[in-house]
Amino acid sequence: KKIPVEITQYTDPTCVTGITKFRGNVYCSTRGGLVKWDIDSKEYEIITTANGLPSNVLTCTIVDNDDRLWVGSHEGIGMFNGSTWKTYGVSDGLPSPDITDLEVDPSGKLWVGTKDGVASFEGRRFKLLAEKGSPGRKQIECVYFDKGGNFWVGTSNEGIYYNMKGEWKYSGRAHGTTGAKEIAQSWDLGIWSATWIGIFIWDGVGWKI
Repeated sequence: KKIPVEITQYTDPTCVTGITKFRGNVYCSTRGGLVKWDIDSKEYEIITTANGLPSNVLTCTIVDNDDRLWVGSHEGIGMFNGSTWKTYGVSDGLPSPDITDLEVDPSGKLWVGTKDGVASFEGRRFKLLAEKGSPGRKQIECVYFDKGGNFWVGTSNEGIYYNMKGEWKYSGRAHGTTGAKEIAQSWDLGIWSATWIGIFIWDGVGWKI
């Protein structure tokens, strides 16, 4: 006798995936839309696909140097200029609609980590990062620029790529890592990576726990 199974699919605005401040308000990307929080009044509203988002299941958010709010999702990217939303997908140059991370480099350019490579925003369209030695079409988890302008890219399970002085380099299992969920720089300029098995620090040659 088969036991009936009832499955309900739902989104969750209490699961926060990113936080940024935009024009005096705090915006939180969540699994149930974009929460806009008014710091002064303590009031909030939830922005969804009905308002122009590409999806209600969001993965990250950031504000660029041109004062535009960007939101990543599993179905593309949404950009808010303060009055209207614009969405970007594969037809706009994204290597995948599944967005994992957003980052702005020292020059102000927006970079995107996706499930199928890294891309940069070139004003109207996105362009796949295809330089020699770069991650190519690997599954990306995070993208990060340190204070020295070095570019770090963490993959799901295929190591960490980094660009120093215009040259791409790679660190994998032989260097103590299989990938990274997040990469960040500490106050003393150390580079740290958060992984599925712990937190590691870069010593200039490899990663140590």
